[in-house]
Amino acid sequence: WSAPPPGTQELVLVVEDASSKSATPACHWLVWGLAGQRGKLLEGEVPPRTGKNALGNSEWLLPAPPVGETRHYVFQIFATDLPLILMPGAS
Repeated sequence: WSAPPPGTQELVLVVEDASSKSATPACHWLVWGLAGQRGKLLEGEVPPRTGKNALGNSEWLLPAPPVGETRHYVFQIFATDLPLILMPGAS
């Protein structure tokens, strides 16, 4: 991602399967506590705070669509002007 707006205190990353058949997208990853001026998350890096995914754990939920099925994954990053006050494992 590119540089967040000036004054950003924290970044929040949400990864969802927009092709989910449920009423709401299936969460694959929920991460917060990333430094406001951070420009990337390195492969294998453990993020500061993670929430629960669609399976109820706090790990990256690997995409595993059925063979022959196309899925659409949405990566959203939010810049906040105040740090989030959430307990690890929030959903």
